Amino acid sequence: MNIFETHAHLDFDDFDRDRDDIINKCSKSGIDKIINVGIDIQSTENSIKLAERYVQIKATAGFHPCAVDKYDEDKLRKLIQNKHIVAVGEIGLDFYRMYNPKDIQLKVFESQIKIAIEADKPIIIHDREAHQECYDIFTK
Repeated sequence: MNIFETHAHLDFDDFDRDRDDIINKCSKSGIDKIINVGIDIQSTENSIKLAERYVQIKATAGFHPCAVDKYDEDKLRKLIQNKHIVAVGEIGLDFYRMYNPKDIQLKVFESQIKIAIEADKPIIIHDREAHQECYDIFTK
């Protein structure tokens, strides 16, 4: 049986001390692949670096609701062309913490979905207290 970790943030500072050990332990315990999820430009670039270093890691590119105020459509379009990027994400809506206003979150979420569709990439959705709004976007 193959085991695939679909949502990791191994690029976060929390893993600076033991990142290599954790990745090696994952491999030894049977985890074949890890998707390291980008949440902004820096996180995406760090995820790509991890994917370049470790064959079992793949990366994603996207702007999490907490980072939509820094959204750069052109940069996202460029990043998703990297061979290590397997999806657009983590993208979505977070109306619980309200990192950014709803209208900006909605606009950026829809923009990133459009980019993912154009690039034929799957998306990784962050939905917190925004179930109806996420549903409405996909059923328009």
